[in-house]
Amino acid sequence: MLGLTYDDVLLLPDASDVVPSEVETSTQLTRNIRLSVPLVSSAMDTVTESAMAIAMARAGGIGIIHRNLAVDEQVTHVKLVKGASLLAGAAVGVGDDGFERAQALIDVGVDVVVVDTAHGHHRAVLDAIERIKKAFPEQEVIGGNVATRAGAQALINAGADAVKVGVGPGSICTTRVVAGVGVPQITAIMEAAKACLKSDV
Repeated sequence: MLGLTYDDVLLLPDASDVVPSEVETSTQLTRNIRLSVPLVSSAMDTVTESAMAIAMARAGGIGIIHRNLAVDEQVTHVKLVKGASLLAGAAVGVGDDGFERAQALIDVGVDVVVVDTAHGHHRAVLDAIERIKKAFPEQEVIGGNVATRAGAQALINAGADAVKVGVGPGSICTTRVVAGVGVPQITAIMEAAKACLKSDV
């Protein structure tokens, strides 16, 4: 199968009357969360804590506060964002620890919980999503990371409100080189979209 990544594709310029400042950039992150700009900051410990999450939300996107913190520290970061009446997301892992972390974050009003792992098409991830959605049916949950249509469909079937796509596409990620695992990002998005669009996710 041929796979395409962003370096493989260019947009063909053409005549236009589009005014950049008038372009509509809003998008649905989930059915219930709308962003005015389609930007989500990574749940990495070198990227998103409360300061970045606040900046992202003020710009119209959302920040996902990383999980490489004690639960009470992550909760504090979410409280800081929510205290400014802004959208906040936070990452959790799997198992009992991940569920307890999710409970604590939901208790302080996190808008979206991201079950964030390197391999989202895994039974533990699916179980984590199902458990959170069963306990908190109204809570928005994103699952990931996946790079295939089957992976996206599995997350949707587990109850994910959105799917995080990409295994190894980041500039500092070594997954593809070290593990030899991944799918070029445009192809991964196209494949995942086939499952998501069919399910209105």
